[in-house]
Amino acid sequence: MSNYLVKRILMMFVTLWIIVTLTFALMHAIPGNPFASESDQLPEQILNNLRAKYNLDEPLPVQYILYLKNLLMLDLGPSIKSDSRGVNDMISDGFAASAWLGAQAIGIALLFGITLGIIAALNRNKWLDYIAMALAVLGVAIPSFIMAPLLINFFAIKLPLFPVATWGTWMHTILPSLALAFGPVAVITRYMRASMIEVMNQNYIRTAEAKGIPMFIIVVRHGIRNAILPVVTFLGPLIASLITGTFVVEKIFAIPGIGKYFVDGIFNRDYPVILGTTIFYSAILIFTIFLIDIAYTLIDPRIKLTNKER
Repeated sequence: MSNYLVKRILMMFVTLWIIVTLTFALMHAIPGNPFASESDQLPEQILNNLRAKYNLDEPLPVQYILYLKNLLMLDLGPSIKSDSRGVNDMISDGFAASAWLGAQAIGIALLFGITLGIIAALNRNKWLDYIAMALAVLGVAIPSFIMAPLLINFFAIKLPLFPVATWGTWMHTILPSLALAFGPVAVITRYMRASMIEVMNQNYIRTAEAKGIPMFIIVVRHGIRNAILPVVTFLGPLIASLITGTFVVEKIFAIPGIGKYFVDGIFNRDYPVILGTTIFYSAILIFTIFLIDIAYTLIDPRIKLTNKER
């Protein structure tokens, strides 16, 4: 177990380093620079001083080494477009809103996705199954950035039930949470239905039925636990993406989360903000997948982490 954990942790750092390197290279490969919009308004000397302040006048390998040195000290650097704030401060300020919104969306997705998947599996080829699958198809077909304006139009404009374009109370989180959860609900429903159908056809389920055990007990004690592994696999990237902020939805609802800073950073060519938010998202994604792998052994003791234990 200890060897496995050491290898996985090393691989996590190597993966993060590769992501940093690729993001840095791709970011600088795009034509333009953070001061392109001011090039016609500011004297050349001021532009040169600004480039020197943020080390943009250095060769790319030097900039890369300097950034890695700061990153090792957990310093994501200053924002170029917001001189008074650092990227660490932006992420610290935006993470609370993104995490709360993401946790709420995950809860909605799990509750409705698992429930609909179980109902569809237990009513296979019946009208409840068809309704659940129709909702799943809609969830896959309609992305969150389309669902968000639809929810705003219906529940905030035509039926003014929920506030939008502001942030402060739990009422402000309902519509963006639903927009974020709609797609994951569809995916979880499909995973849970397929897995539940397979589990319910196993011999031990038939044996439990022959013993006269109520179907509700069979589903709760044996069905869900064995059928939920595909859903747990999907949870890794889902948790990371929702907790760190879904950029477009946060922009649509004017939520002060990490996504807002990332989108603004791209528009402004704010290199430290783009790199910092990408690194933060990637770190959470990698760590979440690591936790999901460990969670497998808790859900199903037959799954082992190391080859020796198999």
